Amino acid sequence: MERKRESGQSMKRSFPTISCLLFFLLLLCGLVWVHPGAVPPAAAVTETAAPVETVPTETPVPETPAPTEPVPESPDETEQEQTVPEETEPTPTPEPTPAPEPTPEPKPHYSIPEGAVVAPPADPAGFLSVPVSEAQKAEAVIQRARDDGLLREDEAVVFSAALPFNTGSHYEDIKCYYDETILAIIWKQIEDGNTLTCLEVKVADASQFRRKLTGDGYNNPSDYLSNLDLSTNAVVSMNADFYNFRVYGVLVYDGKLLKAEDKRYLVHNGIDYRYYNCLDNCYITRSGDMLFTYFGEAFTWNELQQFIDDNDIAFSLSFGPILVDNYETKYHYDGWYPVAEVNNGYSRAGIGQLDERHYLYMSLNHSSEKEARWTMMEFAEFFQSRGVRCAYAFDGGQTSEIIFNHEIYNYIDRNSERWVSDMIWFGTALPEEVWKNG
Repeated sequence: MERKRESGQSMKRSFPTISCLLFFLLLLCGLVWVHPGAVPPAAAVTETAAPVETVPTETPVPETPAPTEPVPESPDETEQEQTVPEETEPTPTPEPTPAPEPTPEPKPHYSIPEGAVVAPPADPAGFLSVPVSEAQKAEAVIQRARDDGLLREDEAVVFSAALPFNTGSHYEDIKCYYDETILAIIWKQIEDGNTLTCLEVKVADASQFRRKLTGDGYNNPSDYLSNLDLSTNAVVSMNADFYNFRVYGVLVYDGKLLKAEDKRYLVHNGIDYRYYNCLDNCYITRSGDMLFTYFGEAFTWNELQQFIDDNDIAFSLSFGPILVDNYETKYHYDGWYPVAEVNNGYSRAGIGQLDERHYLYMSLNHSSEKEARWTMMEFAEFFQSRGVRCAYAFDGGQTSEIIFNHEIYNYIDRNSERWVSDMIWFGTALPEEVWKNG
């Protein structure tokens, strides 16, 4: 019994101990329950355990979490999420830039020295003679001059294979000369039943358009044009004004004023004409342009010399009248002019300027069958129809003569050369050694 009693007392002594343990267990469960984010207490609680009152607490405001660095994905996941890039055309490899072509050397420019009385001899291979039925061959020569730059691409020419060429009496082939410094074409065509000889010339330098006086000086004896031609190596030559046939007019030669006499010639319509201004005068500049002074214009010797210096005049021509000026025909002489029988039908000769260093010479001569009959105004109108910017008349009739490659080309009135005092001519500037070694 005592053992049992002791056993019962022992149980009594151990009960408070158990109770204390249960209390602390419940208290611990309550703390876990109210802690944020805590897991709710287990449902299996001893029925005999007394509920534990808990004191409510304020829920703390959650703090904004600081940004964190992204966690790199594993290599396997990265490979799975990578997209396949779109295919693009490959960038073409640029071709290598070609080396610049060397700049061609400019062509040499040739001229005939001032004061020279002869030109270089012409290249025999440059001459061409074609029948009028093959006039296209002459057009090919013109195209060659364009290709070489002697003629501009937009520069008009008078010659054409469609012209009304003369095929009857006094027939002549079309004749040409070409080298890189000069183009010359001469032909005959029919106008108003008359045979008209035409010469078209383009030169590279104005020094190739020259005047020659007999004896290469002033007031020397006259000579045949064919002899003057041979002494110059001219490609083509023609008569000029026959200055020593009359005392009036102006003469400029190699830039020097040689004649301009201030003597009374006559009084006409109240105008006191002097020897120096009783004719229209034509002046050729060293750039190859044609300038005029009109008859009746008054100037002194010194004023004329100043005009020559200011305009760089190379030589003059005194016959006239002026036919075309600034593309307009002229009839300023009012039916009277000291020379040339302006109102009558007559043989005619004259020269016009088409463009820079580009000229047209025309001669209307008698023939064995028919006498040429053009008034001066008719001659002027025909010149204008060819597109000249200016034109000037020369001595016509028997004086009018054209020599090409040292042969007379036109029919001369009375079929006989006349002695003259001067001529104008065109020559090549190409040195002989150039075409010989070409």
